[in-house]
Amino acid sequence: MPFWFNIRTNQVETDENRARGEDVLGPYDTEEEARNALDTAHKRTEAWDAEDERRAKEDAWPDEIEDIERHRREGTHGGPLGDVLGD
Repeated sequence: MPFWFNIRTNQVETDENRARGEDVLGPYDTEEEARNALDTAHKRTEAWDAEDERRAKEDAWPDEIEDIERHRREGTHGGPLGDVLGD
């Protein structure tokens, strides 16, 4: 049975009681994986941001690298889940 994590209620849900739409993350194989969904999403977002920064630096002109590093320090690029995770 798949499990889902509802980001509005912070509750684990199943197919029988799952909210529809954008309020859920999943599916996950276990209840524990669903319970850790926000932590998993945050770690993935950090990894994606680091990869984006690495690629931007590879493609950047030397004067653009300082801007890229400033945005990273200031947290002005929170990734796809920045609003949900509070970035």
